[in-house]
Amino acid sequence: MTTGGVFEVQGVPSGGVPTRDNLPPSRVADLAVAGVSYADVSVTLRWTASGDDFDQGGPAHYVDLRHGRHLNQLADDFFGSTQVNQSQLLLGNLTSPPTPGHVQTVIIRVPERGDNVTFAFSLRMCDEEDNCGPPSNTVTSNLEHIPGPITVNNTVTWVIVGCVAGVVVLVAILVLLYFKVCRFKKEIKQAKSIHPDSAKDNPSYVPTV
Repeated sequence: MTTGGVFEVQGVPSGGVPTRDNLPPSRVADLAVAGVSYADVSVTLRWTASGDDFDQGGPAHYVDLRHGRHLNQLADDFFGSTQVNQSQLLLGNLTSPPTPGHVQTVIIRVPERGDNVTFAFSLRMCDEEDNCGPPSNTVTSNLEHIPGPITVNNTVTWVIVGCVAGVVVLVAILVLLYFKVCRFKKEIKQAKSIHPDSAKDNPSYVPTV
C-alpha cells in the first residue's frame, strides 16, 4: 500500500463532472429449474439475484431472460434467442428483481409441450443504465408427459379381494362335493358286482311246490 500524494484536476466543467453508472450487475451462476408442469405447460426457474453494481448496491433494474429449443443454440447465440416477456409469466416479475442475495422465482408458460420437447433457459441482470452482466449458466427442461402412479381406493381393493376369495372357496367346495359323489357311486357299483342279487330277491320269482 502507498499514498497517492496530492494532485490537482484542471479543466473541470462548470457544475462538476457528470456521473454515470458504468458498473453492471454480476453474472448469475446458479440458475436452476425448480419444477416443470405438463398440465400448465410451464417451467419454474429460480436463481439468486445480483446487485445494481456487481453484487452491491440496490437491486438490479430488470432481468433479460431468454429461451431456445436447444442448449447449444442458446449458448452460442444468446442475443438471437427468444426473449421472455412479462405476459408469459404465470408467477413472478422480470422488472422488479429482489435485493442482492435473495432468491428470485418465476413460472414461465412455454409455447409447446409433448414428446422430445425440450427448452433451454439463460438470463442476465441489467441496471437502469442498461448495463448488463454476462449471460448466466444454461439450464434445460423437458415437457414430456410422465403419467403419475395409479392409486386405487382401499375399500374397493378389499371388496375385490373378498369376491375373488369367495369364488375360490366356492369352486373348491363344488370340486370336493363332485369327487365325493363320484366316489360314493363307485363304491355302490363295486358292492353290486361283489354281491349280485339272488333269485329270491327278484320280485318276479314264484316258488314251486
